[in-house]
Amino acid sequence: MLTRPYEMPWRRAYEFAAAAAWTLAAIQLFSTAAEVPAARGLTLMLAMACAILALRRYVQGWRIVRLRAALGGRAIELISFDRVTMLHGPTDQVFIGMGFDWLPVHAQRLRELSKLDPRKLAPHAWTTRWLHATRPPQPDAEIGLPYIHGLEPRERPLRRPLQNFEGGTLLVGTTQAGKGVALAHLIVQAVRRGDVVIVVDPKNSHRLRRVTECACETFREPGCFLEFHPAFPERGVRLDFTFNWQKPTEIASRIQSILPADTGGAFSAFGWDAVNVVVQGLVALEERPNLSKLTRYIEGGVEPLLEPLLRRYFERQLGIDWRTDPQMTRLFQDARRGNIRRPSEAASADLIAMVSYYEHFIAPAWRDKIIDAQVRVFRHNREHYQKITANLLPLLSMLTSGDLGRTLSPDPFDAEDQRPMMNLEKIERGRHVLYMCLDSLPDPSVAHSHRRTGAGRPRSACGHALQPRAVPAHCAVRR
Repeated sequence: MLTRPYEMPWRRAYEFAAAAAWTLAAIQLFSTAAEVPAARGLTLMLAMACAILALRRYVQGWRIVRLRAALGGRAIELISFDRVTMLHGPTDQVFIGMGFDWLPVHAQRLRELSKLDPRKLAPHAWTTRWLHATRPPQPDAEIGLPYIHGLEPRERPLRRPLQNFEGGTLLVGTTQAGKGVALAHLIVQAVRRGDVVIVVDPKNSHRLRRVTECACETFREPGCFLEFHPAFPERGVRLDFTFNWQKPTEIASRIQSILPADTGGAFSAFGWDAVNVVVQGLVALEERPNLSKLTRYIEGGVEPLLEPLLRRYFERQLGIDWRTDPQMTRLFQDARRGNIRRPSEAASADLIAMVSYYEHFIAPAWRDKIIDAQVRVFRHNREHYQKITANLLPLLSMLTSGDLGRTLSPDPFDAEDQRPMMNLEKIERGRHVLYMCLDSLPDPSVAHSHRRTGAGRPRSACGHALQPRAVPAHCAVRR
């Protein structure tokens, strides 16, 4: 059984005293060999043995001093992107930082150190400065326990396989402890690997943005870096969060996920149904849903959707001459005379006539489910409908007001807006890096809304990174 000899490094370097004694003995023996030629051979052998023992003791003592000097830790080191590339190593591994593997010997050292005051174990100032000529010790103003790094003065680059980080990575630490530095490293490495990177920054960190942009300039092609900022829409991209979906109901589910919680869930269910009715109608008309259209038809009514849907339905079921049907002609005349009750002011006479014909002369087996939902909303009491969707309209207003509305609901036919139009599928296929600043400190309500609106991405297998803290044009390693 292999055992490691016990060591107690947190003490004075008594080996130096023994080394000095062996050195004096070696010097004396060398002098004797020079003065007494008769015993020169034996004396030189003894002198060499004393010199070897002195050297051994010096090495042992210097190891104790070096280990004690390392208790001061290491200050933050700024690393250029050229050196970062060398430290990162293969692209199938993730560089964590400089450190050491935790072994039982380090646990024993920490246990012994916990009984003492690490500050009293530091060697003389000149020794510490000489040992840390290239890597100064950690200043007292920095947060953290510097003596943790002193448990092992020999550090090396630590890497882990990329597959170990799949599914989610959590970094925990107090303020200024290095969480942002570590996350900045993850972002730089993801950019270097060519991954799709989406950085969500709640605080608008200028240093993090600079690190991400510099990483794109160093490792990617021009135009790879994209920015989204609701407070500065003119310098970013237009991002359509409702572009990617597999089923139309997914859009309603995304909107429902950001609605205020209610006790019974009834208002949330009404909100989902209101959004789903509009989305289904837009899809049936071969129009792409967006937040602006949802707000317009939920607030103003579904009449602009229902009328073209009914026209298409009648042309498909009754033929091109569907208006010449006697019952349809009579309903058109009654509606124009005001003989049929008008559910809302936005309903035209033709729409009222077509809805009446659909309800009274179309067999239930031949009806369309999308039109049935539209008619149900059309017949619903307008005041009551506005009450049950009261928690939905403020949310949509936040996401469609001002420049934010033109940013989140881009119009492809707007020739005056030269900003790129992007969606998450397009970002994935182009392998872009999207830097999203939600601006949650000055405007938390809107930030919370559009942060969660884009949560569902069925066709975007994007890499995500949380907001890290970083430094301009460099990456910082907590030593």
